[in-house]
Order: sequence, then structure tokens, then C-alpha cells
Amino acid sequence: MKLETAERINSKNVTLEELDQAFADDHGRGEFIILSQDKATFIQAAGELDGPYLVEYREGDTKNHFQCQQDLAKARVQSLFCKYLTGDRSWKTDVTWKPIEVKPWWKFW
Repeated sequence: MKLETAERINSKNVTLEELDQAFADDHGRGEFIILSQDKATFIQAAGELDGPYLVEYREGDTKNHFQCQQDLAKARVQSLFCKYLTGDRSWKTDVTWKPIEVKPWWKFW
């Protein structure tokens, strides 16, 4: 999986150790972190320091794009990301998710 952050931490084939280091380095991580399998399949979080963080995941298309219903502390986000990386599907039931409604651009006018 690929790891991307707002700042200088990036990896094309991230390890669990690298992911832990990214969460430990608040300034190197910056205000967002993304762990992706491909462009349309990922988990991402936005926030700084210990939080709160807004977390989303997407599995393929916009119909499968979800947002966590509560803001999370950094430790909880790190746990979700580690489970996502290792294939532990319990990350999906550890928090409550709601679909992100995507409106066509013309509905904003």
C-alpha cells in the first residue's frame, strides 16, 4: 500500500513500522495522512497533533465513500490505519460510518 502525508512522509510500499513512525512524527506528517491501495480505494484522515481527526474511507467509486460519524483522537486513527494496512477488517466496525453524499455539480447552482 501507498502512504502519503501532507508533508514529507511518503512510501510506495509502506510497512507497519513506517506507518507507526508517520503517526509519531506530527510535524513530518502534517495535517493529513492517506493509506491507499489504489486511487479509488483508501482510508484518509485530516487533523493535527493529537486530534481531533476527520476520517474517511472509499472502496472503489463515489457510492462507496464513507465518513466516520465522530471526530477521533490520533491514537484511534492510528489503530484504524494499522488494521487497514494489515488486512484486519475490524477497522470497519470499530467506529460508525455514514455515506458521503456526492451531489452533481449542477445541484450547487
